[in-house]
Amino acid sequence: MSGREKENDSSEKERRLEWNIVSLEQLNLLLNLTVEELELQLKEILNFKNYQTCLKEAALLDYFVSGFWWAKEMNFTCQQVSCFMALLQLLLDNIREKHMPFVDNYKEFAKAIAGTPKSLSSEDDASPLFHVDQAIAITDYFRFGLFQHYKMYEFLFTQPREERVFKTEETIEVISPEDFAAPLEEGMPTDVFVRYMAPVEQPGEADISEESGVQEQAASAGTARVKTTFNLSSTS
Repeated sequence: MSGREKENDSSEKERRLEWNIVSLEQLNLLLNLTVEELELQLKEILNFKNYQTCLKEAALLDYFVSGFWWAKEMNFTCQQVSCFMALLQLLLDNIREKHMPFVDNYKEFAKAIAGTPKSLSSEDDASPLFHVDQAIAITDYFRFGLFQHYKMYEFLFTQPREERVFKTEETIEVISPEDFAAPLEEGMPTDVFVRYMAPVEQPGEADISEESGVQEQAASAGTARVKTTFNLSSTS
């Protein structure tokens, strides 16, 4: 192979965008997950261990999860998803590692999206991997996503952030119901009062109460009769 052929072969490989973090088989599995499952898997793949407390990891995880889910909803093939995720990675690395300004990074994106071959494995078929409508949709996605918030991503990677751990302690006082008067009957529905607040009578208490009442009435009546007899006798 001549020097020019080697140079063409290396440039062809550079044009071939592929997300080398995962294989196509793993991509197939990721495409069948829910968004919550996808987030958990990408967290492990990208080795984000502190995404719940680290703003940078949280932003990057959201960046990749959102991009992958968008590609899934676009019904991209595994090769197209791999290429799209490679674009996500490429543009992000240009900011993080090369500190590339916006204009230069946009040129890199335009060159990459225009030069993607149809197959990631075939060297003979150099037709575009994405058709025109898909390329326009991808351009709009990056335009309204990464490029619109370019300053924010630059700030994320260039400005160190102090890690702070906030701790809050709260004391909750539990009130004993014995320290407060029972609520008024009028303050709650009748069925609620009867079910939860009314005193429960033990079995047999109702019969005892009724017998006590009868006995009291009989005693009162006997007393009245004695008094009446006494009054009649003294009159006579």
